[in-house]
Amino acid sequence: MAKEIICQTAFDETSNGVRSTIKFRGHTGEHFALFYEFSGGFLPSAPPTNDFAVIALLPHAMKVGADLRCEGRVSREQLARIEEAQDAWVMWRPDLFRKISIFADEEVDSVPPANRDAVLAYSGGLDATFALHAHCKGLLGRRQNNLRAGVMVHGFDVPLDRPDIFGKSSELGAKILESYGLPLTIVRTNWRDLRDMPWYTVYIFALSSVMHQFSGVVSRAVIAADEAYDGEYLGCGSNSITNPLMSHFGFPIEFAGSGYTRTSKAKVFSGNPVVLSNLRVCFQSPIDGHNCGRCEKCIRTKLNFIAAGIGRVPCLGNLPNRSEIDGVTIDNPAVLNLYRDILDSGGDWAGHEELRDAVRRIVFSSKWERSRRRLAETPAKLSRRLTRIYRKHILRKPDLWRNWIGG
Repeated sequence: MAKEIICQTAFDETSNGVRSTIKFRGHTGEHFALFYEFSGGFLPSAPPTNDFAVIALLPHAMKVGADLRCEGRVSREQLARIEEAQDAWVMWRPDLFRKISIFADEEVDSVPPANRDAVLAYSGGLDATFALHAHCKGLLGRRQNNLRAGVMVHGFDVPLDRPDIFGKSSELGAKILESYGLPLTIVRTNWRDLRDMPWYTVYIFALSSVMHQFSGVVSRAVIAADEAYDGEYLGCGSNSITNPLMSHFGFPIEFAGSGYTRTSKAKVFSGNPVVLSNLRVCFQSPIDGHNCGRCEKCIRTKLNFIAAGIGRVPCLGNLPNRSEIDGVTIDNPAVLNLYRDILDSGGDWAGHEELRDAVRRIVFSSKWERSRRRLAETPAKLSRRLTRIYRKHILRKPDLWRNWIGG
């Protein structure tokens, strides 16, 4: 008999907000529960479908190779898109995922969105703040949405047992959102109790499951794109291939910012003291909810602002020095692309040439960059070799070759 995970959902009001729960029986027969507790200025109502539960449990079910059965209503279109998403992830990560079947008590048709009201997934970082700015300041043309709130999740990068850190982080985020006229909604969830899954591969499932729960009060959701279109690395959790498969036309989750590099995003905040004082990009060392100013991401973001012509940013502390940049290790090709963006931005490094040269050194010494250069050189080397063969064996003996090919 095939392994199967069976889930059901509940939605209840609490003293300070609302709480949704996904109760499920695992493939081993054990019972588990994932919770989402919403509080703040803009709350969801019970969603019309259980799409959020299917997306929340999908990576776990694929990892253990168990079919997923959801009690209640699920969008037929969402199930079709999940099937396509599975094809991609099983191909990219056969070591992690297996394709499964999904069943629902009732499959329903999607209804087109009534308007462009949306909620924004808001971490307080550069990408999310750019998505906020782009929607509120009309940078997206016909893609612009009417944002109703920013949604910050406790339990993803900041553990549930560190409310002190999250409290400070949410305070910083609330200041930025307030400057754009939006309230902050906080979500506490234990989704990461689903163990043994690489966070940077599966986090988009977790975040999408949160956003789907607003489908009863808005027509769509917005998540910030992590990478520019020309810097994507397939297999990262957020990508332009599988991101659209996390939602459907009845409740689209739109990803904002793929047409911008991280440095060009930083540039729009020149002269914006609220953003420059309250951004939170640091997640590896959130000592007190502020940026540590020393980790790789803090140093890289400082360099984005220098390349953007802004220079020192209050929320990140002092400018990096050459030794700090020399100490950066580029440990994957996605991060390499982010440093290449800093060099290729065409920014004014006046007064910071030493820092630019340090960035160039760590990029060109990276094993990923060396591999890229070798691959780039291969066609040229092959062309030169074929040219030598042509000159030596074909030009000098044309009659022999004509006879051989039947000419």
